[in-house]
Amino acid sequence: MNSSVRITVLLLGMALLVLGMANVFTPPTPSSVRQQVESHKGGLPLLDAPAALAALARLAESGQSAEHIARNANEIVASAVHNHWPGPGIWDESVAPQLRENWIRYLLSRLEVAVRGETRRYYFATPERLELQDILHMGVGLCSQMAIALAVYLDDIGIPARIAGLDGHVVTEVTTEDGDLLFDPDYNVVVPMSLAEIEAAPHTVLEFYNNDERIAEIYGPTGNVLTNVDAFYPRLWWYYRITDVAVIVLPLGLIVAAAVPGGTARRRKTTAGAPEAADAGGSIS
Repeated sequence: MNSSVRITVLLLGMALLVLGMANVFTPPTPSSVRQQVESHKGGLPLLDAPAALAALARLAESGQSAEHIARNANEIVASAVHNHWPGPGIWDESVAPQLRENWIRYLLSRLEVAVRGETRRYYFATPERLELQDILHMGVGLCSQMAIALAVYLDDIGIPARIAGLDGHVVTEVTTEDGDLLFDPDYNVVVPMSLAEIEAAPHTVLEFYNNDERIAEIYGPTGNVLTNVDAFYPRLWWYYRITDVAVIVLPLGLIVAAAVPGGTARRRKTTAGAPEAADAGGSIS
């Protein structure tokens, strides 16, 4: 590696390292879709992320019961996240990975769209977020985003919570003093029963969902999954963990590669110390 290439690689590595370090501390900017919404979900105000995070912090320190905290957290998440996400194979830049979030995920998302164009399904273009702060700062998402945000928050403050994947819907099951209850921040609904109890009698949820028969079908006993966050989206969870580390490790690799003298310099040093060997063995460049 000659000196000009080494300097270029070094500068690139330093720039990417600075960007990667910023990625660690910088949340995404809110989706532009939020600008069109003032209230939603039956009149709830659309909270911004700082207000939602401050309310959740106060709630965690309130000393209230697990059920009280879960009910209020459910409403805060419902208020902060508007239901919006592109369908499979639809590119929507308002929810795509941002350069300020993670430069590797940003590049992969744009590269996939450029290479694949219109497709039935994207893998990197519009991945759902898995971190509470990222979900709230983005401010839009599907039921899964809201259920994950609620579960992550409650788990972090010591209240056991799990993701309940239903047939076309995702909610959060929380363990409280009165047993397991279901919380649905997408609809801002609390169902005072466990998933097992609802599966045995799905129509019992109708009173909490304005008698929507479709909801009773979703809560049916077949195909449901109850798990923690990382097991609900295992591949996506690993993708985030790997790319979170890679934004720091890859630039460091470039910096080290540029800073360490190459094999050419070592060979020249050896040649200078043993001219006879060089003459006998031919020219060494």
